[in-house]
Amino acid sequence: MKYYLVRAMFFLLVVTAVSGADDTGYLVGPTKPVLIAEGDDVILPCTLKNPNGNNNAFDKTVEWSRLDLNPKEVHFYRNIRDENADQNTNYKERTSLFRDDLENGNVSLKLTRVKLADTGNYTCSVLSLETVIQLIVGK
Repeated sequence: MKYYLVRAMFFLLVVTAVSGADDTGYLVGPTKPVLIAEGDDVILPCTLKNPNGNNNAFDKTVEWSRLDLNPKEVHFYRNIRDENADQNTNYKERTSLFRDDLENGNVSLKLTRVKLADTGNYTCSVLSLETVIQLIVGK
C-alpha cells in the first residue's frame, strides 16, 4: 500500500512540475554576435517561446537594457504601450518593438542610426525570462 501511495505522490509532483514549466517558457536570441555597420539600422532578435503554444507578449512587460549603462534602460514596454520615460538618453527616438508581431512572441528590438557607442551586450527580458544579445558596431 505504501508503494502505491509513494508512486501516486511522485506522479502528482511530476505532473505539477511539467504544468509549471508550460507556463514559464523561454526566450530565444542569436547564438552569435550581431554585426552591423555604423549608421545602419539593426534588429536585435528575441522571441518568446512557450511549450504550451501561448507565445503572446502583447500584454507582457518587455524590457531591453544594457547593464553597463546608467540608466540601463534601452526600451521599456508595459501595459500595452511603450514607457520610455527612464530610457537612457543615448537611445531616445531610436528604438522600437514590432508591435504587430508581439502576439506571436516577437519581442525583437529595432535600433536605428546605430553608433559605435551602441556596441555592447543587450538584455532582452520578458517576465522573469532573459537572454543576452551581443551587438558589435563597425565603421
